[in-house]
Amino acid sequence: MDDSAELFDAIAHPMRIKILKILEHKPATFASLKRQLNLDSSGNLDHHLKKLGPLITTENGMYTLTEAGKQALASVSAVETWKASERLRLRAFAEKPLEVNVLMILTVATTCIAAFLVAQVVYSSAFNVPFLPTIYSISAALSLLSLVGLLFGKRWGWTLVVVQAALVMAFSVVPLYYDFYLVIFRSIVSTENPSPLIWIATSALFIVELGLMFVAARNPVKEFLGAQYTNPLRKRALVGGFLAVLSGMLGIFSGIMYNFAPGDGRGGGAQLGILGDFSVATGLLLVIGGVTVLLRKYTLGGVLIIVFSFFPTPYYLVALTYSTLISMATVFPLNLIAAILIFVMPFAAAALTFASRPKTRE
Repeated sequence: MDDSAELFDAIAHPMRIKILKILEHKPATFASLKRQLNLDSSGNLDHHLKKLGPLITTENGMYTLTEAGKQALASVSAVETWKASERLRLRAFAEKPLEVNVLMILTVATTCIAAFLVAQVVYSSAFNVPFLPTIYSISAALSLLSLVGLLFGKRWGWTLVVVQAALVMAFSVVPLYYDFYLVIFRSIVSTENPSPLIWIATSALFIVELGLMFVAARNPVKEFLGAQYTNPLRKRALVGGFLAVLSGMLGIFSGIMYNFAPGDGRGGGAQLGILGDFSVATGLLLVIGGVTVLLRKYTLGGVLIIVFSFFPTPYYLVALTYSTLISMATVFPLNLIAAILIFVMPFAAAALTFASRPKTRE
């Protein structure tokens, strides 16, 4: 059959496809075909046989497939297989719990808002907050990756959602504090105040991340993505994880305070201004370590906390920075207590985490 249109016309009717499938197994007579197809009219069957044309042949009253008929049937089978896989894919998507679909929508919203914030900051010469474009770029990338994982029902998609949400929520204090700083220190000229869209977007992103964390913690989501844990979170690990997160938050806050403190325009002095940036970075990394512990990755979380306590800035420098800033408005004992607490917190978190490791292999 040379004409493609004739081929498609020949196999366009479901009855003719049934005839080809019957003849695929063994030759059949006219009466046998009529019986197997449950047809009352011989004229109806004769019409379909004529339509099949060179796809079938007769020999001694037996209908059989030609080579063209076998190829046509293989094409029909390929199309049916594709349609079945598409139906399965659509059904699998439709069968996702409502919470999983909501989680995907919130993930898309996170990606869009984070990308918008990066664009606003990059094209705004007045807004200078340490690591803001980098963190929101990472957030957008992690959100896209987590969306892929959620679409395919992978557990790592859920993990990325939790990690990036915790990271952005911890970092949200940076622009919010800067906004507070602009309100308090009226000496800053109005041209340095960024677009209000940045604050609206930052607040919206924080709210979306809260929603992500809430939905990700729902049982239908964890069951569908296999994120349920058979072993309960140990109390020492719970305390250690939150202690690491709190320690990271203090590191972030001390870095912000140091950079935006009144000084030579860089805050804290030009010769050590980079220390504030490193404090922010160290704090963010400690938050990641704490979240890892809360996800029951005790060994990995403990190692991350120890490593991030020395990189990119030894945490005792963060403690000294914070205590120095406190000493500007308070007495020496409070200054010393704050330094000791900040210095000890990550190591206490790591110790509690390692003490929570089960004796058997995780």
